[in-house]
Amino acid sequence: MTIAPSPDFLSRAISRIYDCAVDPTGWDDTLTFIRDEMQFAFVSMQFIAFPESYPDTPPQTQMFRTEWDQAWLDGLQPLISDIPLIDRMFNADIDVPMNQLSLMDESDFQASDFYAAWVQPQGLRDTLNTNLLKRDNMTALLSAPTYQGRASLGDLERGIIRELAPHLRRALLIGDMLDEKKAQMQMLRNVLDHLAIGVLLVEGDGRISYANAAGEDVLSEGAALGTLARKLHVPSQAHRAGFMTAIARACSGDDLDLQNWGNGIALPRAEGAPVVAYVLPLGQSERRQSLGPGMAAVFLAADGAPEPPSVEVVAAVTGLTTAEARIALQIAGGATPQEISEQTGVSVHTVRKHLSNAFDKTGHRNQASLSGAIGRLTPPV
Repeated sequence: MTIAPSPDFLSRAISRIYDCAVDPTGWDDTLTFIRDEMQFAFVSMQFIAFPESYPDTPPQTQMFRTEWDQAWLDGLQPLISDIPLIDRMFNADIDVPMNQLSLMDESDFQASDFYAAWVQPQGLRDTLNTNLLKRDNMTALLSAPTYQGRASLGDLERGIIRELAPHLRRALLIGDMLDEKKAQMQMLRNVLDHLAIGVLLVEGDGRISYANAAGEDVLSEGAALGTLARKLHVPSQAHRAGFMTAIARACSGDDLDLQNWGNGIALPRAEGAPVVAYVLPLGQSERRQSLGPGMAAVFLAADGAPEPPSVEVVAAVTGLTTAEARIALQIAGGATPQEISEQTGVSVHTVRKHLSNAFDKTGHRNQASLSGAIGRLTPPV
C-alpha cells in the first residue's frame, strides 16, 4: 500500500500548523490531518522547555498527539534505551527526518528486543523521527510510526516531513512566546481587575479587547460610555468624534500624533459627575506594549473624580493646544479678540492666529459656530 497525499496537502497542513501557533488546542487535530494524509499509525510531537533553574526545577513538557493507546505510550519510556540506533536518530540535525529501516536491515530490527516488546504487539513496522528543535533551553521531536501493512518509508515521506519541519518549529516557538505573554497578561489582568478606576484596552476602530471590572461597570451603565457590537460608543454627540479621534491617534504608533487629544475627556452623564477618560498610546514603549501592542489604553475615572479644568477638557476633545483652547473658551464666553488681548497681555495678532488655528482644527468657520461647539463640551463658562 502506497501513500498518495492530496495535491494541496502541504499548503493545507501549513495553514493548520500556523493556526496552532495562536490556538494550541488545534495541535491534535492538525497532527491527525497529517497522520491520515501520510498514512501513519499515529503522530506525536513532544516539546520540552528547560527553565533557567533546571535541574532544580523540572522542565515543562508538552505532548501533542493523535489518538493511541496511552498504556503503550507510557510503556515506551523505559524501553527507549533499547531502540536500535536511537542515539543516531536523536543526534540528527534539525529538519532531517530519519526512519528506523533506512538505518538498518528490517530483519535485524525485527530480531531486536524492542521490536518484540513494543513494535510487533501493536502491529507496527517503522518510525519516522525528526528533530524540530535542539537548543540549550528547549527541544522538540516529531515521531510517526507506521503499520505493518504500509509500504516502506522513503524519500517522498522524508521530503514531505522535511518541508513541514520549519513550519512546525516556528509555530511551536511562537506558541511558546504567546503562552508566556498570555501568562503575563493574566497576571496584569489580575492586577487591573482590582483597580478602582476603569481600564479598557482598545483597537484603533474602538473595538474592545479587554475591560477590567471597573471598566465593565462604566460600560454596563452606558451613560457616559457604552458599547455597540463590542466597540466603544459615546452617547454624547458633542464628545463622540473627539474621543474616537483620540483613540485612533493613540493607536497610530506615533506618540507625537496624540498631542492633547484624549488627555482628560469629561464624558457627561445625565445624573452625577462625568466620567473622565485619559487615553494612553501603547505602540512605542516595550513596557507599554506588554498591555497590547497596536492598541490604546483608556483609563476611566468616575464616582466623584475631579473634573479637569475647562481648557484641558476642550483641548482633549478637539486637539487644540492649551493656548488655542483658552482663546476658544474666552470667545465662547462672549469676549472679543481685542478684549482677550487686553485681559491677557497677548497681542491681538496672536489672539487672532490662535483663533484661526482653532477654526482650522475644529472645522468651524465663525465665532458663533465655534462658541456653540465649545458650549456643548463644557459647562457654561
